[in-house]
Amino acid sequence: MSLVLSSVLLALLTFQDVSRPESVTEERPDIILLLTDQHLADAVGYRGTPGFYSPAIDALSQRSVRFHQAFCDAPQCSPSRAALFTGLYPHKANVVANIATSLPPGAGMGIPLSTSIPTLGHLLSDAGYETAFFGKWHLGGLPTDHGFEMNYSRNFYHIMTQEVVSYLTRRNHRQLRNRHGTRRPLFLVCSWLNPHDIYELDSATLDQVSRVNEVEVPASVNDDLRLKPFPQLHYLLQDQGQPFVGATDQNWRRYRAFYSYLVSEVDEDIRRVLKALDRHAGNPFIIMTSEHGDFAGAHGLPYKGPAMYEEIIRVPLLISWEDRFQPGDCNQLVSLLDLLPTISEIAGATLPAHADGKSLVPLLQSENRDAISFRDQLIIQYYGKGEWRTPIRCVRTKRFKYALYRRYGEELYDLQTDPLEMNNLASDPAFSQIRFQMSMRLNQWILDEGDDFFQLTVTDRNGEDVP
Repeated sequence: MSLVLSSVLLALLTFQDVSRPESVTEERPDIILLLTDQHLADAVGYRGTPGFYSPAIDALSQRSVRFHQAFCDAPQCSPSRAALFTGLYPHKANVVANIATSLPPGAGMGIPLSTSIPTLGHLLSDAGYETAFFGKWHLGGLPTDHGFEMNYSRNFYHIMTQEVVSYLTRRNHRQLRNRHGTRRPLFLVCSWLNPHDIYELDSATLDQVSRVNEVEVPASVNDDLRLKPFPQLHYLLQDQGQPFVGATDQNWRRYRAFYSYLVSEVDEDIRRVLKALDRHAGNPFIIMTSEHGDFAGAHGLPYKGPAMYEEIIRVPLLISWEDRFQPGDCNQLVSLLDLLPTISEIAGATLPAHADGKSLVPLLQSENRDAISFRDQLIIQYYGKGEWRTPIRCVRTKRFKYALYRRYGEELYDLQTDPLEMNNLASDPAFSQIRFQMSMRLNQWILDEGDDFFQLTVTDRNGEDVP
């Protein structure tokens, strides 16, 4: 991995200029990134999921391009955030799992993001933007160590939201006083923790689970994990899933009711920021997304863990620039890796030569977004949690998903006929050709991208190597 990181750092010293389309060159808008945490893509009102209410997000969706097939690059906080802010796959950013200082680098936890790797903070600061980060970072150190000028990361909840509103008010007054000078555009990141607080389910109050009769139990809740790669069942029986062994439908309704409450909490924070932006920021370019999802009872599992189901890898993604991009739906395969090239293009920033994502601007500008030839596959990575290393790689096309586990086998799903991912086709002779083709896609990507997946070791939950 060190050789890969070294080559990436050398490559990042070379930059390429990005010529923005004529339609976005006349204006350098304020750019606002609204980031939630562990947000199931369908846990929003505009998706019509029973028992979920998000009026602020829904209102934003009406003036946004709504990406319904948006994915994280790793279903964990730190590696997903590393991909978003650097535009690099997690193994290239060398943040392959959640960062913690209490475990050695050889364990499942990741190491902090290197300050040598350019981030959105560096790129937009260099492009003349005022760069401010509020809330959860989870990449080691502080945002100011990674190119952001200002960091307000003391709180991830309503107090943080008030700090954002106050900051925007002060900035507006400052600009009014300096109205004859050159306006400096803003890149603002608001990074909340919720609905990640689903881990506090045991302490939820009656008011916080009041929607228990409105939410629905996932249709895949009774999936037989004995027919899936072993880490999934192991996660349920011995890891964070253990309290949910034998959970009833009512248990899962309580889970989803509390999750719905947490979505409403962060939606209120988003409402307050959007209201402040309406007062102070003219016509900003706004992105709302999350770094990964939550099982929320799908396949009988809670939270997130060693799997590649849609519930934890698909994320909400809205992009709005009023009067510039026509609102509407987009079903193209897109990734959080695509946000750095997109933001760089909108801002007129210099893009690192080896960024792994693709700018979404062509999709945002198009009148027929789904007709564009954009991407035919996505790759998602997983390394491990705590001292438990269970490396997984996944290739997702529009119809099929193939996941390869170190030591524990494969999964293949036909998402057209089996959207719930209940029937693992990896050993079905009728799909042997598809399995081979998807396996070759993944192997070629691993080779091309310098991923050391096949050299990674597997451990048990205590960190002991598994032969």
